[in-house]
Amino acid sequence: MWGWLASSESAAYNSAYSPSWQACEYKMNCGTKARRHCLSQLIEEGFISISADGKVVTMHDPVAVYEKTKQQTAKHLCEECKGNKKPAKIQLTEQPEIIETKPAKDVRASIVESWNKCKPESFSKILRLSAKQNQSVTKHIKNLGLSKDDIESFICSVCRGLEKSEFWTKTVDKKSRNFNAVFGYGNPNDVKMKNIEGLFVAGEPDNDEPTEVYTDRQQELIDSIKANDYQIKMNDPDSDIVQICKRDRLEDIRELQELGINWEGI
Repeated sequence: MWGWLASSESAAYNSAYSPSWQACEYKMNCGTKARRHCLSQLIEEGFISISADGKVVTMHDPVAVYEKTKQQTAKHLCEECKGNKKPAKIQLTEQPEIIETKPAKDVRASIVESWNKCKPESFSKILRLSAKQNQSVTKHIKNLGLSKDDIESFICSVCRGLEKSEFWTKTVDKKSRNFNAVFGYGNPNDVKMKNIEGLFVAGEPDNDEPTEVYTDRQQELIDSIKANDYQIKMNDPDSDIVQICKRDRLEDIRELQELGINWEGI
C-alpha cells in the first residue's frame, strides 16, 4: 500500500495522472475492506496521514518514522527492566498441563471436499486441486470480502446458485460442467468474477425460497441485478464502480420490466 501511494504521488507530480482508491484496489488485487485495513495500519504506525475529507494523503518520511518507533520500543524495554530488578521465580508443577491443538485444515483439501459434497449431480468431481485452480478460488474469495474460513460456505453457495441457473443446468453441455468452467483457471477475468458473484448471491441460504420459472434472458438480468446489488453494498458509495453498477442495475430493471417481470415483486 505504501509503495503504491509513493508511486502514485510521483506519477501525479510528473503527469496529469489522477490516482484513485479504485485504481489502488485494482493494482493490489484486493477489495475495499482490505484496502481500508492496510490504510488504517499505515496511519496508526505514522507512515501517512489523511485529510478529514479523505481526499488528501500526506506521506511521511519512513526512515524518520522507523527511527522514532525504534527509540520508543527501546525506551519501553528499559522502563520494564528498571521495574523488574529482581528475577522472577516460576515454579513448575509436577505434571505440566499439555494443550492439544488441532492441525489447521488444508485449504486445497477443503475446496475439493466442499465441491464434491455440494456440486450439482450433473457436474464432474475433482480429485485434487492444482495451484492455478487454488489461485482462482482465492481471487473470488478476496473479491467477495470473505476469508479462508468461509471456503466451505462459499463453494456450497456457488453450487446452490448453479442448481438455480438455467444457463448452467440447461444451456451448458454436460461435458463442460466442471470446476474450471465455473471458477476459471489462474487469474479470472472480470466477467468470470461477476458471474461467480451472481451465483454466490443466488445460492445464499436466505435466497432459498421457491421462485417462479424465468426465461434465460430474465434469469440473466435477475442474476446481473443481484451481482450489482452486492457490488454496491461492498464498495465505497462514492466510488466509480458503484456508480457504474447503479447505472447497469437501472438498465437491467428497465429491461426486466419490458419482459413482464417486476423486480420489486421478486
